[in-house]
Amino acid sequence: MQLLLQKIDKNEKENLEKSFSDSFLKIIQPPYYNQKLYKFLTYKEYFKADEETLLKIDSEHYYQWKYVSTSYTWDTIFLAISEEKIGIDVEEIKERSQEMLDFFSDDEYAFIWEKSRKNFFLLRTAEECLIKTSNACFFEDWKNVKIKSYEKKNQEISGIKFSREWIMQLHDKQYKVYSWITDNKVYSIWVSK
Repeated sequence: MQLLLQKIDKNEKENLEKSFSDSFLKIIQPPYYNQKLYKFLTYKEYFKADEETLLKIDSEHYYQWKYVSTSYTWDTIFLAISEEKIGIDVEEIKERSQEMLDFFSDDEYAFIWEKSRKNFFLLRTAEECLIKTSNACFFEDWKNVKIKSYEKKNQEISGIKFSREWIMQLHDKQYKVYSWITDNKVYSIWVSK
């Protein structure tokens, strides 16, 4: 498995664009243009793929017996390539409406002790990385994810040290999801094993 965690350098845009044709660059317009450039360059270098194949990899999340998952914020890209099915997510802990905290139930917050912005994003990334790997409708699956347990537990995955472990249930199956908080960002990963 390969995990890439990289800061997005907005000054690199012109250098990154040189790796792609003008017609390809028109396809990957904003939002998240710089993040997409990093993502597609990583795919291109890893898979040695042409531009048509890059778009296929991005839409199918699978190529040459490898699964791919990508998530980004405005200044960070988190990308995984794995022989096992994988889902990742990164979110910046930022100011939002207080009402967003009500997205999760008090029972869900009880696993992580309190209702707060940090815990909202911790719950959101843990659930989202699991949902990304299911083949059902994204929004329908939010209500199907159930938290079974949560604990602070260290786990190293491809050189990244995650510090929290979730046991979550989706469609009557249980999964382990790992999360980590640093630099005002929350990262979560699920790997099929």
